[in-house]
Amino acid sequence: MKKETLIAIILGITAGVSIAIFLVANSKNRGSSGKKVITPATTPIVVATTQQELSPLTITSPENNTAVDADSIIISGKTQKGSLIILNSATAEKAFKAESNTFKNDFPLSIGENVIKVTAYFEKSSSDRILKIYNISNE
Repeated sequence: MKKETLIAIILGITAGVSIAIFLVANSKNRGSSGKKVITPATTPIVVATTQQELSPLTITSPENNTAVDADSIIISGKTQKGSLIILNSATAEKAFKAESNTFKNDFPLSIGENVIKVTAYFEKSSSDRILKIYNISNE
C-alpha cells in the first residue's frame, strides 16, 4: 500500500473514534442534568362509600303484584334525602325531589297490568325498583 493511503486510513479511524467518544460523553451529561422530572403537587384522595352510608331505594307501599280497584295509587318509600325520584310507566311519568328520607306520590293507573319503574338518582349513583300493579276496576 501507498504511504498516503495508510495515513488517510489511520486519520479516518482516529477521527471516527474521537467523535464517537465526544458524542457518548455529551449524551451522558445531557441525560442527567438537562431533563427535570416533574413531581405531582397534589396527592389523590380515594373516598370509599359503604352501603350503610347510602340509603338504597325501598318501596314501602304498595307491595309488588298488588291488585286494586282504583284509577290511581299512592307510591311511598324510603331513599336518600335530596334524591331525584322518577316514577315511570307506559302511560304516565312523574319526577320529583325527595325532601326527606321518605317520599309519597299519587300515580295514575291504566286498566289492567301497570309496570311502574321507580328510580332514585342521588349524586352519581342510581337505584331502581319495578312494581307490578293490577287495576281491576269495572268501567
